[in-house]
Amino acid sequence: MAASVMRRCAKELSHVKEVRVVAPVLRSMDASMAMSVRASEAARPLAVEALRLLALPTAATREIKTHNEAHFIRLGVGRAVYAYRLAYGGLPESLETLVEAELMPARYLADENNTPLICRREEDAIIVESVGPQAWSYRLQGLDARR
Repeated sequence: MAASVMRRCAKELSHVKEVRVVAPVLRSMDASMAMSVRASEAARPLAVEALRLLALPTAATREIKTHNEAHFIRLGVGRAVYAYRLAYGGLPESLETLVEAELMPARYLADENNTPLICRREEDAIIVESVGPQAWSYRLQGLDARR
């Protein structure tokens, strides 16, 4: 596997005249692999630093996020409500209160699809709702990061 990576790097960096191999890279390869890499003109020795010159793949994006990302938004809000309850002995009036108290980043004022969250207080809980493409509602009492 290391040899194929080295060959691919050499092919993509064929315009580079000379690149020295860092000693730990050679020590990690067995002797026969190191000799074949040195002997081959197509696979020139590469330094670990040369790997930074490789092109990165394009970033993966999804138009509409799923319940997986929503879970992390709910955990972030839940953790902040829990911390607020421990610090102040009660529930916050709104999510903005959590941001002002520096218990939660402003990123969590919106859901996984960047739709603003709706927040309201009930007797002993705070209700956080998303009205985005995959709407959800979450009831928090501040007992821990999930409840």
